Amino acid sequence: MSIKISHEHALKLLFNQDYYKVIDAFLYLIKISKMKNINREKKYIIQMTNDSETEYRLPYIILDNIPSIKTKATANSIIDLLIKEDMIHFNDKLNSWEIPNMFNMLKDGSLEVKALFYTDDFYSLSYLEKKTLLYVVYIMSTEEYKRTKVINLDVLSKDNLLINIYYNRDKNYINKQIQSVIEKYFIVIR
Repeated sequence: MSIKISHEHALKLLFNQDYYKVIDAFLYLIKISKMKNINREKKYIIQMTNDSETEYRLPYIILDNIPSIKTKATANSIIDLLIKEDMIHFNDKLNSWEIPNMFNMLKDGSLEVKALFYTDDFYSLSYLEKKTLLYVVYIMSTEEYKRTKVINLDVLSKDNLLINIYYNRDKNYINKQIQSVIEKYFIVIR
């Protein structure tokens, strides 16, 4: 089964400027989450057996499975940011961490999280490279790309995501970043 992330969550990751390892952590949490039908509602949850300490084990799961995250303080900072951005929350009734709004994928679209996102190569990339790679995969999941097979780099358009992601209006700089990632990883992404 492929691992997918909603466009809403992908955009939150792309616009995040607070903490650069949040991409690693959230993509891992997506990977380990499971879809459950609860009271006729589908939910994506991270359930750790029937452990009464589930709420407090999440930092350790992140630490044990994401090599780029080295301390519990870092893991806790990431969890706090994900909670603040409404990307995860703890569901007391289910005694599980939940990833809300995953079913927005049906109306807003989704992107397939590639195996590359779970490799040491990805974990060792710079934050800008990670965001660029995520952006390219995001663009490749849009209807426009599927129809045209063209990645639109119109950086000067006022509503372009790239300006907001990079906080930079230099078209050449942004084009260079994206071209570099496409040349390096395009074969892997396809």
